[in-house]
Amino acid sequence: MGFNRNAMRLAVALSMAGAASWALAGGPTVVVNNGPVQMKQSPITDKDIAAARPLMPTAKGFSPTMSDLNAAMAMRAEQQSGQVDVAGAVGGAKADHLARTVGRTGYKEAGGIDPQAYGTAGVPFTSGRFYGGQGLAKSHPYRMAGRLFFKDGAGNTYWCTGSMIRTGVVVTAGHCLNNGQGSWYNSWTYIPGYMNGYAPYGTWSNWVYGEITVDWLNGGGVVPNARDWAVLTFGMDGGGHTIGYYTGYFGYQYPSFFGQHITQLGYPGNMDSGNYMQRTVQWDLGQSYKSNESINKILGDKAPNSIRLGIWAIAVEVVVGIGAGIYSAVRRYTFMDSLITFVTVAASAVPVYVLGLLFIQTTGVFPNQHDWPAWT
Repeated sequence: MGFNRNAMRLAVALSMAGAASWALAGGPTVVVNNGPVQMKQSPITDKDIAAARPLMPTAKGFSPTMSDLNAAMAMRAEQQSGQVDVAGAVGGAKADHLARTVGRTGYKEAGGIDPQAYGTAGVPFTSGRFYGGQGLAKSHPYRMAGRLFFKDGAGNTYWCTGSMIRTGVVVTAGHCLNNGQGSWYNSWTYIPGYMNGYAPYGTWSNWVYGEITVDWLNGGGVVPNARDWAVLTFGMDGGGHTIGYYTGYFGYQYPSFFGQHITQLGYPGNMDSGNYMQRTVQWDLGQSYKSNESINKILGDKAPNSIRLGIWAIAVEVVVGIGAGIYSAVRRYTFMDSLITFVTVAASAVPVYVLGLLFIQTTGVFPNQHDWPAWT
């Protein structure tokens, strides 16, 4: 699955089937409106953000069929007649007037364990973490995902991941609106492109209404639940623009994701306290933590040189190895035969990686430094 300007697909939500069900109006849903009669509201402050925790619903064991590709493909074939395909939009309007700093989450796991992004060797645990700071937080498509903060009835603050699927609509998990046992959360505040305390598109708390499924509302708050999804619709800012005007939105598609690899963006609580966005992509090796470049691109750029080096290695092996072997066979017990035998034994005793480094230096680095022709 890839992002493109013509038809961006929703692949970052917690439930693909959920978002599509909303689009198809499949199954009963429950709507909550933003009004003083409906629920208590209190603003999400920077202090609340720093104290926020990831919301963890009760897991009851995952059925083996959930990862059954054949079953997923069969379901996809059954539902192709109900295909829904809504394209996204790139967005990108200037939003410097909205940007602000909201602070970092200070969440720690039970037992005092602080979630880390790096190991003791200084290498990130996942190559999917975003590097590049504030500039990357405002880039496409990452700005179309963000952190959704909210409170429970006791005033505790939590966060989930949310993603734009229409210009003012955020899709998230149902357990981020309701606990599945009849209790609603409140004070939802969305921060698009959140990056380590930086809010490049400001904070949006002007939600108008939210919608969850009846299956989640009456499901007892236990996952997995195929209908654990929700949407929140936000209003306009003072300039008359919705969130998507600045960030763009993914769009959505259903049921084509059954049996497909997808891209996921989100803020897992076990990675650096959720302060950085993480990405999971099939066959995507992530980004270099040194240069911020795509590792796939780095490998692709280096591939021609690696191929040339391999060709040279084979050529040297054929010419020198076979040539020396023939010479020694024809001129046995001569000085050159003894010299070739000595060099061969000595080379065999040297670790392969040392010989490789020497070969790279003599056939790659040196020619490049002295402007030898590209074919060399």
